[in-house]
Amino acid sequence: MISSVHNRELAFYRLASEKFKWLHCPRFIYGEEMSEKQEGVILMEDFTGRCAKGISPFKGLSKKQVLPIVEDLVRIQCQSLNLPKLEHTYPQINSVVQAVSKYALMSSNALATRNLSWFTSDIVKKIAENAQLENLLSLYSPQTEIFGMPPVLVHADLWPGNLLWEKKDDEEKPKMLAILDWQCLHAGSFTTDLAVLIGVSMDGEVRRKEEAAILEYFYQKLQEYKKLVNDVEVNVTFEQFENSYKKSLRYSVLPMLMTVVFNPKEDVPEKGEVEGILTKRFKLLLEDVFGK
Repeated sequence: MISSVHNRELAFYRLASEKFKWLHCPRFIYGEEMSEKQEGVILMEDFTGRCAKGISPFKGLSKKQVLPIVEDLVRIQCQSLNLPKLEHTYPQINSVVQAVSKYALMSSNALATRNLSWFTSDIVKKIAENAQLENLLSLYSPQTEIFGMPPVLVHADLWPGNLLWEKKDDEEKPKMLAILDWQCLHAGSFTTDLAVLIGVSMDGEVRRKEEAAILEYFYQKLQEYKKLVNDVEVNVTFEQFENSYKKSLRYSVLPMLMTVVFNPKEDVPEKGEVEGILTKRFKLLLEDVFGK
């Protein structure tokens, strides 16, 4: 698995250095593929002097912080439609899908031991169903015949830990510096990254308030950047886009669950609270995906 994801990330950085120079991403300097006989290498730009210090990556993002990331996602998706044999060149990495399934199920079992009243056996069952390999692949799938969009490049691991921020003294909130860790990159659904970005990185109350505006912004940028596409027609209705997003939001439950379980130090309840910020974020996401 390690060699597969290393080589996939290296392939992306080489591609980005040529095709996506505008992307918020560290500048690629040098790389070597990994094999049984050779260690892999990826040498990137050093952001030590620019990266914001003392800011938790798990603090909920605002709409203002999310929108530049959304624009990057839409632009890279549209430009990726110009790449030949996209699905053949960037297929799903089976070991990654298997790992997501395994750790989602483990996380569900771990969270169940906390005896949270809202994390019911019915919810556990639904999560287990989504985490089955064939259902996971379906959630990753673009299903072009239903949702209208061909397969595009998907980051597929857009949780808070893979975002870097910079903050200048005169700025109230940090701004996006870079999107990291492209090792799970594959050709897939155009709404996977969007759903994970706002489902996992925004507090539930903020997401509910800003979701409609963010979706409208994504669709607006899709209409703008589809002009970059050469030989593929992009005729996606807003209804198709919205339905694809709802499907992808079901997938976002899994990375949100794993974020809660694997980051307990970031989820300590504040004084007088019963649940931490990540647990509360997960609870509201479950309500919106599966109902109360």
